[in-house]
Amino acid sequence: METTVKTSSADKTAIDHITKHFFDIFNNTSQRQPDWTTLYDICIDETIIIKKTGLTQTIYDLASFIEPRKAILTNGTPDKFQGDRIG
Repeated sequence: METTVKTSSADKTAIDHITKHFFDIFNNTSQRQPDWTTLYDICIDETIIIKKTGLTQTIYDLASFIEPRKAILTNGTPDKFQGDRIG
């Protein structure tokens, strides 16, 4: 059974804002350092992030999601990453 959920314009705007804010945390352009504490501020303790590739999925809690990205984005490679440009 397929369920259709109607989203109001205000809800869509709020979701778009949160999503942009989330991905902007990973921006390290112009020698900017990502603000990792913001992730903890905007996410609840029970946050899970699921990466799906085909039929394979990797499930992260917030810390296990942040740590490898923190290492990559603070060691100089890449040095012009903008998370909001994914896609």
